[in-house]
Amino acid sequence: MTTLTLSGVAVGCGRIYLLLVLLSVCIMSSNGNDVLKMLESDGDTTGGVKEAAQFLRGGNDVEKISESFPTLVEEGITFSRTISLLPDGSSFDLQFDGQCQNEDAYGNNDCHYDWGDTIGAKYSIMVTEELDASATIQGKFKIDHFVPWEFLCKVCGEPCVLEIPIIQLERAIEMPPCPIVVGEMSDTVDEWIGNHSPTDGTIPTHIVGDVYVTDSSGIELIHATVNVFVK
Repeated sequence: MTTLTLSGVAVGCGRIYLLLVLLSVCIMSSNGNDVLKMLESDGDTTGGVKEAAQFLRGGNDVEKISESFPTLVEEGITFSRTISLLPDGSSFDLQFDGQCQNEDAYGNNDCHYDWGDTIGAKYSIMVTEELDASATIQGKFKIDHFVPWEFLCKVCGEPCVLEIPIIQLERAIEMPPCPIVVGEMSDTVDEWIGNHSPTDGTIPTHIVGDVYVTDSSGIELIHATVNVFVK
């Protein structure tokens, strides 16, 4: 298991978002044909997993959903996010290094990096409620619309381990010590995405889903939707 440490603190949403972008590349990193063979040999009697493999191969028997991978997406990593819930009085700002088309109240959005680029970003968050180890951050995702992927971690006190399906790969994010106190915090990150697509662009990957932060009483504090395309 590899541990990815981003210096500083913050609730964790910025870290999770940036790591999801990088993990999309990891999902492609094992040989693409091996992944498809694993899918096609799966014993799932419903046929959903085998349909996923056929979908990825471009088989004619499975109708492709146009939103699953837009034809205009360029080679590289393309990603966006929507923040639909933040606590009153709090703020979140994520800025990338000039690779994004749009900007909203939460920073840069609709971003694209070519192979060989380094993702440079800075994010800050204003925390209005103290959080301890009973608060959680949860993700619910679909890979290429077929493969479910979920994680549930504490927002502080221990690493958040993300176990990637299919290729059985683990990545860990070093979370801040508990408690996370009220106040403003920030961090920066620079991550190189590699010189070329792990599958030479022949097997694109799409990850879409939601990230939630919930306090100790079960009240949802943050809700964000993440959309990542790798080609």
